[in-house]
Amino acid sequence: GLSKPAILIPSPNVTGNHQYKNAVDLYNKNCCLLIEEKDLTIEKLNECIRLLITNYSYKKQMIYNLDNYYQNNPKNDFIKIIEGELC
Repeated sequence: GLSKPAILIPSPNVTGNHQYKNAVDLYNKNCCLLIEEKDLTIEKLNECIRLLITNYSYKKQMIYNLDNYYQNNPKNDFIKIIEGELC
C-alpha cells in the first residue's frame, strides 16, 4: 500500500457489492473515510477533505493504521508467497 489517506466512494453497482464490503472493512479499521454513493454530496465530500487537511493527528493515525493493516493482512502474505515462488 501507499499509506495515503483516502476517501472511498464504493460503487453500489458492482456484483456482490464487494467494493462496499472492502471499503467498510478498511473504514472500520480507521484506514479510510467512507461515503456511500447514495449519501454523496459536495458538502459531505468537503467535510471529509477538510478533516484530512486540517486534522494532522487524525491523518497520521490513519496512515499508521494503513501501514499496520497491510503489514498484517493475510492476503498480502499470500501474495508474497506466490511472488517468491514465481521469482
